Amino acid sequence: MEKKSVNPKDFWEERIIGWEKSRYDYPTKNHPFIERWAGLLSHSLRHRISIARNLIIPFIVNKRVVELGCGSGILAEDFVKAGAKEYIGVDIAEIAIQSAVKRFVSSKYASQIRFQRADIITELKSMEADFVFSLGLLDWFEKDDLKIIFEKTNEIDFLHSISEKKPWALRQILHRIYVYMAYGHTTASYVPRYYDIAVITKIAKPYFQKPINIYRNRELGFGAFLTTLPLGR
Repeated sequence: MEKKSVNPKDFWEERIIGWEKSRYDYPTKNHPFIERWAGLLSHSLRHRISIARNLIIPFIVNKRVVELGCGSGILAEDFVKAGAKEYIGVDIAEIAIQSAVKRFVSSKYASQIRFQRADIITELKSMEADFVFSLGLLDWFEKDDLKIIFEKTNEIDFLHSISEKKPWALRQILHRIYVYMAYGHTTASYVPRYYDIAVITKIAKPYFQKPINIYRNRELGFGAFLTTLPLGR
């Protein structure tokens, strides 16, 4: 099949809601077979969101929290309940923002939760935030774009998940197979990337005076967290 140039906004407008449901909820027979298969193998992503919640909550009391690539804002209310002054979610997909707004329209925390549709690289300005995080976002960017993200969040405390480059790990092999079968055979270079810790840390370091730490957990599979929080494992 011929590969084609992919517009990231169009890609996520089509996929983000179904992706969330098949990864964070258990997939049903209404999902395509390959997504049911991927969903059943996505324990690490369900652990990722839970671990991220527990790691971040102690550090965000009275702080403005920004999530990049927020999808439908699954963690927004948890953080405000835990004492965050404000949660702001940013996503490229309009359908994700609509879903997020609908999720919290009746929440008693709605005044502290807001969402913005923006391309993080080309449209998002420097941010007024005390803490920035993302789950899975960095995997979709080339090194030059990562520099832009770190520059825009210069000196703001962060926690970002990444996929470590482990080419011989079984989970990563299965993930590569899924990516190719589900969309990679048609989307050219628009596929998730796997980064060496040393490489991505080197990209981030010029923009932060604090040490950059790595948090690993066996439940994350080949995932890890890159962070300025005083964490390490």
